[in-house]
Parts: sequence; C-alpha cells; structure tokens
Amino acid sequence: MSERQTKHVLIRATTHRQAVIVAEGFECTLSDYADAAVGYFAERGLDPRSIKARESVIIIDEIRKSTDRLFRFLQVQETGLLLPMARIMLEALNHSAAGRRQGLRLLLQQLGQLDTFDKQNATGEEYVSKQSEAGMDLLIKTLEEQTKQSRKAR
Repeated sequence: MSERQTKHVLIRATTHRQAVIVAEGFECTLSDYADAAVGYFAERGLDPRSIKARESVIIIDEIRKSTDRLFRFLQVQETGLLLPMARIMLEALNHSAAGRRQGLRLLLQQLGQLDTFDKQNATGEEYVSKQSEAGMDLLIKTLEEQTKQSRKAR
C-alpha cells in the first residue's frame, strides 16, 4: 500500500475547528477536505482570500453555462420547430387561396362567367404557385444561413 506524503501547515485554531466541522459534514477527512479546497483554488487561479474573485468566477461560469444552454435550445427550436412551422403556415395560405378560388368558381359558374375566370385564373395560379415556392425557398435559405452564422459565432 502506497503512503501519501504529508506536510504540516500551521493554521489558526478557529480555522481548524471550522474545517473539521465542514469536513465532517461532507463525510471526509480533514486532509481530503484541505486537498480538495487547495486544488479548487489552484486550478482556477483564484486567491481564496478574495471573496469577490470567487463569486465573480462562479457567476461568470453560471452565465456561460446558461448562455450555452439557451443557444442550444434556440438552435433546436430553429431547426426543429420554426422551419416546419413556416412550411405549415405557407401550406395553410395556399389551401386558403385554393378555397377562395373554388368558392369564386362556384359563384361565377352560377353567374355564367366561369369560362372567363378559368382562362384568367390559369396564369394566376401558376404565378401564385411560383411565388409561394420562391418564398419558401428564400425562407429556408435565410434560416439555414442564420443557423450557420450563429454556429460560427460560438
């Protein structure tokens, strides 16, 4: 069994009592607690005498973590929710326009002017269809570019 090398450090009696109580609360030895505490400050390059330095590092770390979580959430929403939602909205608009055209056809049929409507509507439907496709393509392209730019910014 390998033995750990130890050194002795003089500390105030009140600090010793406080460390013993805290170490017991964490169910570890005073030596393990002191090793962990010194390691914590050494790894982060913090001065344990400065309360503000410790608090600011913790706050900055929490802000960083929260920002990363929020960014990941927004990316998922963007690709998993916004794009499909935009497609659904565009399809709903197309269906709505088709419903209006059908209603207009029925009305014109009753009025005996359906032939005129069909001739004019044929070119109008092509135009609306092309514009809808172009709009959807532009929306998809814009969302994809924004996603790429946000990833590069990280």
